[in-house]
Amino acid sequence: MNVKELLSPIIETAIERKVKVVFQSVFGVDADDSIPYRQVEIALEKAAIPYVILRPNWFSDNFHTFWKPGIDHGRIALPAGEGKSSFIDARDIAACAVAALSSPQFHGRAFNLTGPEALSYAQAASIIANVVGRPVEYEAITDDAFVGILTGAGVPGDYAHFLASIFYPVRQGWTSAVTGDVETLTGRVPRSVEEYAADNAALLKA
Repeated sequence: MNVKELLSPIIETAIERKVKVVFQSVFGVDADDSIPYRQVEIALEKAAIPYVILRPNWFSDNFHTFWKPGIDHGRIALPAGEGKSSFIDARDIAACAVAALSSPQFHGRAFNLTGPEALSYAQAASIIANVVGRPVEYEAITDDAFVGILTGAGVPGDYAHFLASIFYPVRQGWTSAVTGDVETLTGRVPRSVEEYAADNAALLKA
């Protein structure tokens, strides 16, 4: 997926029309200017328009969407190793976007959005298990095994390899940082994985 190629026309149009942009980027891209998402950020930083960049970490909501089949079978199998992530609830990302869109005070700034604590997938699986009322375990698997699971479910090979690659930062510990940026934008502490799971119990159990 060529992010820069897809998003550049949108950024160019916003610049032409002098439209404010709130861009949802990706956690950690500021570490390397060669990353396509970072290149889109740089284009915004150079533009003469108001902008705010939001970089959310891994979504808590992945558990009732992408990882739900694993939860149904009592096993979340991912190539995340023992790495931790400061999972963030999508509702908090949305609240940050509203704050960024509705106020000029955040113009020209980038925010790294995280939940209130960093958890391993094993810890998150334990929280999910308590909510659904049945065992749910995390299994650390290899990239190749993960790709095999995805392609076996009909995911195209190239995309499966891309999804495997984004777990590398997790294994390296790069997604474990916790920031106060959600509270800076919204005035409230972000939701924990426990809160997310309790609020989405029906979806997790379905």
